[in-house]
Amino acid sequence: MVATASQNIPNEVEIEYQNLVEMQERSCVRWGKKTMFGTKRDGEWVWINFDDFAELVKHVRGGLQALNIEPGDKVGIISRNCVEWAVVCYASLGLGAAIVPMYESQSSADWEYIINHSGVKVVFTQNSVIFDVIEKAKSKLPHVKGLVNMTGSVQDKRSFIHLLESGKSSPVESYAGALEDLALVIYTSGTTDKPKGVMLSHRNVLSQALALENDYSFSPEERTLSFLPWAHVFGQGGELHALIQLGYSTAFAEGVPQIVQNLSEVKPTMLMSVPRIFNRIYDSIQGKITHSPWPIRYIYHRGMDAAAKIKNNESLDMAEKVLYKLADILIFSKVRAKFGGHLKYAVSGGAALDPEVAHFMDRLGITVYEGYGLTETSPMISTNSPSHMKIGTVGKPVYGVQVKLDSSQLGETKNSHDGEIVCYGPNVMQGYLGDEEATKKAFTEDGGLRTGDVGHFDDEGFLVITGRIKEQYKLQNGKWVVPSPIEDKLALSPYVGAAMVYGNQREYNIAILSVNLDEVVTYAVKRGIQFRNSDKPEPSEIQMTLSHPTIQDLFETVLNKQTESCREYEKPRKFVLSSEEWSPGTGLTTQTFKLKRMAIAARYADQIDRLFSEDDVFAYSNHAIFKGQGAGT
Repeated sequence: MVATASQNIPNEVEIEYQNLVEMQERSCVRWGKKTMFGTKRDGEWVWINFDDFAELVKHVRGGLQALNIEPGDKVGIISRNCVEWAVVCYASLGLGAAIVPMYESQSSADWEYIINHSGVKVVFTQNSVIFDVIEKAKSKLPHVKGLVNMTGSVQDKRSFIHLLESGKSSPVESYAGALEDLALVIYTSGTTDKPKGVMLSHRNVLSQALALENDYSFSPEERTLSFLPWAHVFGQGGELHALIQLGYSTAFAEGVPQIVQNLSEVKPTMLMSVPRIFNRIYDSIQGKITHSPWPIRYIYHRGMDAAAKIKNNESLDMAEKVLYKLADILIFSKVRAKFGGHLKYAVSGGAALDPEVAHFMDRLGITVYEGYGLTETSPMISTNSPSHMKIGTVGKPVYGVQVKLDSSQLGETKNSHDGEIVCYGPNVMQGYLGDEEATKKAFTEDGGLRTGDVGHFDDEGFLVITGRIKEQYKLQNGKWVVPSPIEDKLALSPYVGAAMVYGNQREYNIAILSVNLDEVVTYAVKRGIQFRNSDKPEPSEIQMTLSHPTIQDLFETVLNKQTESCREYEKPRKFVLSSEEWSPGTGLTTQTFKLKRMAIAARYADQIDRLFSEDDVFAYSNHAIFKGQGAGT
């Protein structure tokens, strides 16, 4: 261990509640009539308050008892975020059961695996389609004794509303569980192996709500727009458990396509998101600025420069004040309006946020708090906050958490102080469900959780993440490469949707690029490349476009520009262009859009081999164009 940092870490973090249910019951009494959850129905936002929520939980708890849910059982939820999700969660916890959340976008094979592996007894589904899928698979799900559809009429005896109504006549007191009782089993993304069931206790989850209360100044008047799935611990922790503890409110986004519209309607003061959302906003604005007349480009860039000086408490001269005012009126205020006009804070987690994007948001007047953590740490390990803020870092350890660095497993790194991040604290998981071997490997001898992430503390004690141990590889020249920071730089180009750098035991690196087709087509049209319909180009036109010398030159420029700060041996020399979207639906990313490296390498294996075997490759195959005379040659 080479370095240690902690924040206010006592021998034992004191938690005033015996379990999450006690926290919920006391908080609902405290916040009472205050607005809690909002849902859009028939074009109107309908809100419930904390008193309403408490009543719903009581009724569903009674209904669940009739389904023979007992302490130690598991209740599965396959659903998007909604009031019913939250009610089922706390009604189940109130009977001593643990929640096993799943994404509605997962495959039926994933649902079957998770349900069987965790031993789920009752499954709640978002709609009748998912209900029918699970119903048909019941012969393969021996533990499942009950199935409930969150939609459906009260006459349907297996609907949520019927369960709620039946529970009204059979009330039951909440179970007096302990802090160490199991609360959640959340399955990891599984970028390389089968997903593991992370066991989180009531103590784990409550410690995070306490950390948010201790480290931030969020008030009960805050409002969020909820679109991060609660099957992921980041969204669930911030927009369900912490919300109940701190008394703020959230509205449920109708769906990804409606996020922008919902933002303008809900007018959130706080937004919790992964970098992918912020990157898309940044890319969109940069694309519009690039194609704007030169006076607008000039005002934007000078306005950004002035905003940076304001943030650094530097004075502006008269010209800078005028340009900043113009930029704010013409550009910045319109961007803020897209967020609803009231957004004060943006909390980013789940992956690294590029400092360029963070500075962009900050200069618009939206404070960005970037944090870091894992499912296994409930999730927060460290975060920026009002008392310690530094863009380009993931802040300092949250309340009650200690971080140590272990360099024993690393190869060559850019920073001599780099080490694997090892976490200690009340946020650390109990282990992996049914996998003692994996649990043992995850912990150090003194009880620290090995995160698999590499980082270091800067001179001011802020934690900087530099990559993952599993991702690092060695080139033929013996140099170690951590690909994710290079990929993050490439993905910042408005022409790149996603990127993977590859070069394990090879002479040099290559880049596989999933292009942002809309931006590429716009660029092509402006340079005289014709389409029958540029709004919906045909596959043959996409092939010809990606192989066009103008587009090939564009991506050589992109690679050179985006990787100019990288070491020479890190820079990709050749590239593959793909029109295929990398998403959970295509099997190339996890549900949280982390790259499935083995799947991507397999999908583009032929192209990769050709790039490494020939000096100049220029061909099309399986939706991909590859160029063997790329950056760095």
